[in-house]
Amino acid sequence: MISHQKFLGSLLIPILALLLLPSETTGQVNKGADKYKSSTAKPYKLSTAEQAHLKYIADHTARVITHRLNLADPQQYAYVMDTLRRFGRTPKDSPQLFRSINAVRKGKPGPPVMMTTADFSGAPNNDNSGATLGGLNYITTFGQDTNQNYASNAYSSYPGGQIPYNTQVFLSLFDVNTGQVLNQNQQNVFSTSNVLVPVNAPAPQSSSNIEANALFLITPKNGDPWQAFSVVLENEVGAPAGCQLSPAYSPVLNQQQQCQTNSNTACVGTPTRPISVCYGNRIQSDCDYGCKCDQPNNCSNPPNIFFPIQGNVNLGATPLQPLTGSVQIVLNMVQGGCVLESASNTNPQNPISNVITISGNTASWNLAPSNFPNNTGPNSTPCLVPTQNGTMFNYLFQLAISTTSGFSGSTFTSVSTQNPPQNTFIVPLMKIAIGCFPDGVKIRMADGSERAVEDFQGKGDELVRSSGVNRSVSAITWGNETNPLVYLRDDRGHTLLLTEGHPVMTSRGPVMASVLKAGDVVMTESGNAELIAVERRESPVPVPIHNLRIGTDDEAAASQTTFFANGILVGDEHIQRLLMDRQAAPRHLTNSEILKSLPREWRRDFLNSLKRR
Repeated sequence: MISHQKFLGSLLIPILALLLLPSETTGQVNKGADKYKSSTAKPYKLSTAEQAHLKYIADHTARVITHRLNLADPQQYAYVMDTLRRFGRTPKDSPQLFRSINAVRKGKPGPPVMMTTADFSGAPNNDNSGATLGGLNYITTFGQDTNQNYASNAYSSYPGGQIPYNTQVFLSLFDVNTGQVLNQNQQNVFSTSNVLVPVNAPAPQSSSNIEANALFLITPKNGDPWQAFSVVLENEVGAPAGCQLSPAYSPVLNQQQQCQTNSNTACVGTPTRPISVCYGNRIQSDCDYGCKCDQPNNCSNPPNIFFPIQGNVNLGATPLQPLTGSVQIVLNMVQGGCVLESASNTNPQNPISNVITISGNTASWNLAPSNFPNNTGPNSTPCLVPTQNGTMFNYLFQLAISTTSGFSGSTFTSVSTQNPPQNTFIVPLMKIAIGCFPDGVKIRMADGSERAVEDFQGKGDELVRSSGVNRSVSAITWGNETNPLVYLRDDRGHTLLLTEGHPVMTSRGPVMASVLKAGDVVMTESGNAELIAVERRESPVPVPIHNLRIGTDDEAAASQTTFFANGILVGDEHIQRLLMDRQAAPRHLTNSEILKSLPREWRRDFLNSLKRR
């Protein structure tokens, strides 16, 4: 196996997976969604030509991996037309959609293009089309959730500022042997991100060669050309067993460890809490993984996230040689859109054998450390900024390998869905932690004394004065801030320096420091006070910052996990995460707002989609 550094240097793809917030997995989407299910209660069999077009797509794309279609190629164009016809879409029904398809048919025909790291960085695609991509379009799960039923999910999401004008997702389950459509589902969404499309169907009695096929049609807002993507998963052999060894919980963190795998090699099993990864240059006692910086005043937030990835899966059949298949690894913000990821696929430059080791029927991997770059391209939104603390991410590892009985593999995901496919293993969420107060900020202790925020150990034996009660400090976070800090001064003489993303308790509840203004009423040790100064203060070097975690999630939801910093009542890391999650959640636009936001050419398609609903 090659080193992980070499593996990362030869990455081909950064487009993969992760799921949505639980509310969205239940189908709560924007009101602009044209959502209906095309039932196959009456059996529908593909024509010979349709089966040939599907076979072309399957033969020219790697399982699991997203490919951008070239509609100048007759076979790929026919595949798109077959799909639209099967879902009842016509030029009269969706005039701009069909105009967009015809507009991209010009050019040189070629095979589907595998997504590359350039697609996420904002650089031009490698086919000289000039198109740049910033979103996710993929199949998240596929397999049998019971012996009698197949299930799959397709997902599309774009980061903030790049919500497409229109996203159309078509997901189908086929019996490859007979050409029968087992079931299909679709969504047509306008001015919305985070689109999840589920589909399930009874397993046919006479065949086990089932394919999940997803087609994504995207109209970006950033001026890029209209885009078509396809993903294919074929699952003939269900993985009977699998285990994620790491990322895993670290019961005793090694303070001298620098971005290496921890000593916990037990299978994670049932998740009980998020796995914590420290984003910042000084390792934190609260984190399972992190990096240590010996000179914090000379450090800034690292450009990447590091943590090990290790595990294994029983394929249930003997892998074919030479080894063929796909691996994808993703870290995806729970709210959707923003992605840190790494991926590999079978190709001459980076074969899957560089990542996967085979022993009998067992495939195993050990990537330590794995490097997840923070998006910084001109058309991308960084997943991590210094104002974020405790951001929650979904984790996904997808594997597909060709065996003597067909493709086999598994999915390790932190999103627990009802009745997941048998080859899907649920693992913990990931939490990326950053600190919040600079050195020297004084925290009021339960006995009335004060302690500098950088002197806390977070082992549960330190009691701080909270709102009405004393609470123990269960954990601490450290990091380095590169953005300006917020300086607060109130009319009772309190002053406080903190990051923009830290919550302050006010007369209207907890709010981020970034939105405070003079005249706001804050809670202090001396009673309510009015802010008379709110300023931004820059530093020529990154500033070491810290935060505390006290109490429980339930207490945080009730705004009870607070403490006094320089006499001003502030929220802890729990409350900070809750506020950030709320801010990140997208607001669903009304139909009239969507109509106003659309270019004129797309309005007829949108109005017709409302009629279908």
